[in-house]
Amino acid sequence: MPIDEQIQEAINRIRREKELMAQAEEAVQRAREGVNSGVFQREDLAIEFAERSLIEEKLLMRMPVDFAVMDPDLAALKYPSEHRPGLIFSDESGSLSLAFNHTQNILTNDKVPEFKEFLVQNLKRLQSGSRFLADGVFDCNGQTVGFVEFISPAIDGEIYNLACVTPLEGRALLINFNCLEEDMELWQPLARAMVETMRPVPVVAS
Repeated sequence: MPIDEQIQEAINRIRREKELMAQAEEAVQRAREGVNSGVFQREDLAIEFAERSLIEEKLLMRMPVDFAVMDPDLAALKYPSEHRPGLIFSDESGSLSLAFNHTQNILTNDKVPEFKEFLVQNLKRLQSGSRFLADGVFDCNGQTVGFVEFISPAIDGEIYNLACVTPLEGRALLINFNCLEEDMELWQPLARAMVETMRPVPVVAS
């Protein structure tokens, strides 16, 4: 391929990547607006959101109003491990879930990038059949949040996962959202927008 064609192809690829990034950020912004306003609307779809108090009222976060604590039997099937998250919400079908696990691991904001890297490497070791999409760190209401996105194989199809870690009262809080890959276009930006509403409840001095 001539040099000028190679250059043009590289320019076109960069342009496509920038367009995709802009589209993704636009989708997240629409999701943020919907989650924060209380209703996300797209065509004939409307999803209501409300703030909930979690982890013994230590954390506030917005999620769909129809999410309920997952039935223990369903949780045992979906999370067949002794390390099952301590709190799991899901929609009625169980195909969407949002899980929280307040671990005993000591964690502060400045150590989140390091902990995120540990999480990514551990997931890659344990989830060797997964496709890893992205990882990084962002600020959320004064909290540092590490995240990793990946698609894992499951009996009922490929699963999109957004796994996050942030400090809560000096200990690592793990948050995981997942849905079927076929629902990822809708729920990937909504999952990010939900996590961004997370805020610790201030400790009131006695």
